[in-house]
Amino acid sequence: MKTEHTIKLIPIFLAFILNSGVSAQVLEKVEPEKVGMSSERFDRLTTTFQQYIDSGKLSGSVALIARHGKIAYWKALGKSDKENNVPMAENSIFRIASQTKAIVSVGIMILQEKG
Repeated sequence: MKTEHTIKLIPIFLAFILNSGVSAQVLEKVEPEKVGMSSERFDRLTTTFQQYIDSGKLSGSVALIARHGKIAYWKALGKSDKENNVPMAENSIFRIASQTKAIVSVGIMILQEKG
């Protein structure tokens, strides 16, 4: 009896999962000060990324920082394809081979922020 009941619930569960992925939240872009952040510090972040790009350590970058459901900083710098001179776009897609890199990157940013 349990197996039969479970089999009947599978289509409902799949419909819920598939439907929940369709509706993406659109975040509003605001001035950093409206969400308690600093434009001056974001300018320093932009300068730092640009220095890495200018020195050849990075070909390009995209950074997005959101707080309280609003985008406070979203910047694309450099090139997504240096050989063909294609500028980086805010919606560029990156391949990440390991999720550890994403977690470690956040940790590095926190440590950098704390000095």
